Amino acid sequence: MRWLVLWVLVLVSSSPLSTSAQEASALQLQLDAAGVDAVASSARTVDGYTLKQMERRVQRARKGLGVSVVPFVAGTLFIMAGTVGYDCFLNSDRSEKCGRLLYTGVGLATVGTGGIIASAIMLRRRKGKLRTLREAASDERRRRAEWDVERSRLVF
Repeated sequence: MRWLVLWVLVLVSSSPLSTSAQEASALQLQLDAAGVDAVASSARTVDGYTLKQMERRVQRARKGLGVSVVPFVAGTLFIMAGTVGYDCFLNSDRSEKCGRLLYTGVGLATVGTGGIIASAIMLRRRKGKLRTLREAASDERRRRAEWDVERSRLVF
């Protein structure tokens, strides 16, 4: 039963907080004093996330990595208490308490290690997607001249 609770906590902490299946159009209408213009929408990932949304997802993955360290550290402390603790170290025969501490520590450390690995993978992928979005956004800003099809001339 303890294992089930621990695995559920790991799965809940590593799952995404929200999902989205909406797709945005490539052009958006913008109203200003001159009239209505069609403006290209901001860069998005394949999943449909904007730059700000990806930054939030990276922050969540960082928090998940930080939270995953907690059971690992707690498990390490339990392992130390079960092997070299005061009662366990002095007694030549291992008591039941020492065994429980040791097994609990191994379980917590294992769950923490799994959470760290999963969170690190998610963080790496999200940071990569964020990097490509930032590069795409900077490429859009670098373009200084475009060809205007309606007027058949170069527009800056």
